[in-house]
Amino acid sequence: MKLYLTRHGETTLNRERKFYGSLDVSIDDTGIKQARSVAQQLADKQFTTVYISGLKRSLETATIILSQHAPVPVIRRPGLNEMDFGAWEGLNANEIQAQFPVKWQAWLDSPFKVVPTQAEGFMAFKQRVIETVKPIINDQSQQAVLIVAHRGTLRIINQLFFPEVDYWTPQFNAGTYTLIDTEQLKA
Repeated sequence: MKLYLTRHGETTLNRERKFYGSLDVSIDDTGIKQARSVAQQLADKQFTTVYISGLKRSLETATIILSQHAPVPVIRRPGLNEMDFGAWEGLNANEIQAQFPVKWQAWLDSPFKVVPTQAEGFMAFKQRVIETVKPIINDQSQQAVLIVAHRGTLRIINQLFFPEVDYWTPQFNAGTYTLIDTEQLKA
């Protein structure tokens, strides 16, 4: 299987450097341009299926990308959503630090163990993504799959194939895609 991974286009909250994992926001003008760029990069690819998160920024990005393709099934999988940051959503780092100073510092010191206020927590997020993506990557009928999701989600998927790569290293910048050829990894 060829697994194409791309992040949704930029949103206003990206530019404002806000935490917004579960907030359902649209892509902005830059995000539209980024999605068009990915559409051009993937114009000659044929997908068996496209999986998107349950959030509209993924749907909007996928719709633009697929405008260059023959019709293909698009399947929403809320399990591909970004981590829910709870009470921190809609706030930037300075605002979080001002409102939740102790929890913020604890999270900075141990982001995989400390759960932000009223949030999902990294381990629950990771488990949700893995449970969602494993049936997709194990489906032998899929030849080329596009997943349009979120940076954190894509980092977890990447670690399924490359566990030696640090979680924080892959950037999955909007306007780009990553190809994982699962057959070459088996060889």
